[in-house]
This record gives sequence, structure tokens and C-alpha cells, in this order.
Amino acid sequence: MRYEIEIRKANMNEADLVDRVIKAAYAPLMKILSRPPKALTERTSTRARQIQFGHILVAILGDELVGTVRIYADGPRGFISRLAVHPTHQRKGIGTALLTAAERALAEKGVKYFELEIYDKVDFQHAFFSVNGYIEVNKFERNGEIIVNMQKSAKKALEEEI
Repeated sequence: MRYEIEIRKANMNEADLVDRVIKAAYAPLMKILSRPPKALTERTSTRARQIQFGHILVAILGDELVGTVRIYADGPRGFISRLAVHPTHQRKGIGTALLTAAERALAEKGVKYFELEIYDKVDFQHAFFSVNGYIEVNKFERNGEIIVNMQKSAKKALEEEI
């Protein structure tokens, strides 16, 4: 049976489900990084607050929450973080659909560019965002890990949708 992916803002009663998806998706990073990523140590109450503010989008496949992404706008910058797809549903276009929806939602808020951070050691993150038009603009150290800052023009994202 094939389902359409529905992308929408998360509901308050989905904080635990969002938490489970993030923990499942980020767990493999524990083998790569020297310390747990912040996504794994963030409290469910923090995620619930982000849901309340409308900053969390979710991907629904059938009746199952299978992916999530956090967004927020700050002036000309639109931040994208915590993009996660449950491992049993990865490599099915859900991450790309979430990223596209995140970019669209931020562009509607008038941002000029999208910004995100990834771990330098995690090759699949770099590959995914590069394929989706993000370019590396900076590297820096945070808590013993090298972080890569990537950006993409909001105008370019909107042109890609047309």
C-alpha cells in the first residue's frame, strides 16, 4: 500500500512522537561523534514549546509520524534544524519533502536565505544538503566537534519549485 506524505505543523499532542523520531534518526551519530548531539539530549518539554510556537513540521505517512524538522525565522535568515526521518522510512524522499516544506514556510515569512549547521564528520548530512543546493560558508569548533555552517538563497529555492 502506498501513502502520500503529508507535511504539516506538529500538534501539541505529538511532542513524544517527534522526540522518538529524532532519537531514532540521530542514534547512529553516537558512533561517529565524540559526544551525543544536542538533538538527543533536548527535553521533550523543549520540543513541546517549539511545537507551541509553530516551529516544528512533521511528515505523516498513512497514520504514522515518520519525520520532523524545526524551523524559525530571524530577520533575513531562516534557520533549519533537527531534520530527522525515522530509520525505517529513510531514503524514500521524506527528508527532501520536509526540507522543501521548511524552505517554503520560511520563504513565506520573507527570509532571504536559509541556514543550517551539520557535523563535519557526518558525510551523509553534507551530501544530502549539498545535493539540495546548500553551500558551505563556514566551519567552527563547538564542544569538540567541527560544525559546518551551510546556506542557500531563498530566491534559489523558490525558483527550483517552479
